[in-house]
Amino acid sequence: GRRTDAREHPWAGRHGPVLRLHVQPSSAREGVVGTHANALRVRVKAPAASGRANRAVLGLLAREFGAPAASLSFTGGETSRDKRVLFAGMPVREFADRLALVVARAGAQRA
Repeated sequence: GRRTDAREHPWAGRHGPVLRLHVQPSSAREGVVGTHANALRVRVKAPAASGRANRAVLGLLAREFGAPAASLSFTGGETSRDKRVLFAGMPVREFADRLALVVARAGAQRA
């Protein structure tokens, strides 16, 4: 098959993949709940106050993607429900594979 160039992926960034998120803070349950408008939908129990939801989001993504928490950082939306998170140093192909698994798990949990 044809090699896929990293620039063809919508999440490819200069320093690694950037994931768009839609976050629901103060949720009864925590986890990835699917996708919405080209963003991964996540819920966290932590409230938005004092950056607690942001820290919970990074922890959740680190667990779900098997990535070191220190490699994740916000590139936008820190005070919004719509956020962007950089996965520094993760190859785009590896990120794409992990994202597919995370979305598939979320779909299986809802079914």
